[in-house]
Amino acid sequence: MKQSTGRIAPAQGRDLYRPSRQYRAGRVNIWDDAHTYRIEAGDVGVVLMHATFGSPWEMRPLAEFLVAHGITVVCPLFQGHGSTPEAFASANPAKWIDDARRALRWLKERTTKQFLVGQCLGGRVAMALHVEDGIDVAGIVTISTPFTAPPRMPFLPSPFDRWPIDLMPRSMPLFHRLNLVPDNTRRINLHSLTPWRCYQLYRPASAWEIVNRLRAKLSTQLHRVNVPCLIVHAEHDHLHPVENAHYAYQRISSADKELYTIDAVTHIVSTNVRTRHLVFKKVLRFIQDRTGVVQQNGGH
Repeated sequence: MKQSTGRIAPAQGRDLYRPSRQYRAGRVNIWDDAHTYRIEAGDVGVVLMHATFGSPWEMRPLAEFLVAHGITVVCPLFQGHGSTPEAFASANPAKWIDDARRALRWLKERTTKQFLVGQCLGGRVAMALHVEDGIDVAGIVTISTPFTAPPRMPFLPSPFDRWPIDLMPRSMPLFHRLNLVPDNTRRINLHSLTPWRCYQLYRPASAWEIVNRLRAKLSTQLHRVNVPCLIVHAEHDHLHPVENAHYAYQRISSADKELYTIDAVTHIVSTNVRTRHLVFKKVLRFIQDRTGVVQQNGGH
């Protein structure tokens, strides 16, 4: 068991993963880069799982990094994502777990050891799959995953002082023009440093209830997690505080567990230009230490 902190380096060069154009809700059924993808590269495999309102697109940089090091990857599209907010309104957390279950089944047919790696919602789905099925995977990695109730918004009266998804900054028309986030997150332009494709125009009011359903269920089952775990979180996550990572670290039963925090202000660390290299290397090292996979090249 150990805890460590990563330090970011100044961003240099061209951002290879910046979106070429913005995707807006309702224009297409499934975004052309949001589909499930599978890449075979070796005997060790990883199921990559994306964040709430996101898509497999955001995990693509990490997927390519792992493939370059001889690791097979599969990244499923969760139900209700990569499409329209209306599609999300009919989503069911059980279906997300089913999506991950099918991806793991595909991986088990082609690899000898498997890992579950999830960002935000994907981390919860990874642990929920392990708890529900009792599957014996080689390890689980959660990235920026919320395990506790959302933070309070001091400028709203109770009971609206939580972070309901449909009232979050940038979640409703015109809200993106208001700076409602805490002072400590204003020092950098989060959007320019963290390209992310999601439901940008609006999000259904039912989204909070849907997402919270899985969080509430898992938070009481964390003690049943007993496989090797790496918990990654930004120290100044502007959406879900780093206390979420400490909460999970203290409650999981894994003898082999590590808490890795990054000195940064961001949430989607897998695409952030200042943090993704730290995440990539840490995830790779976690896998290598438990499988003996030999690094094939220098990576990104």
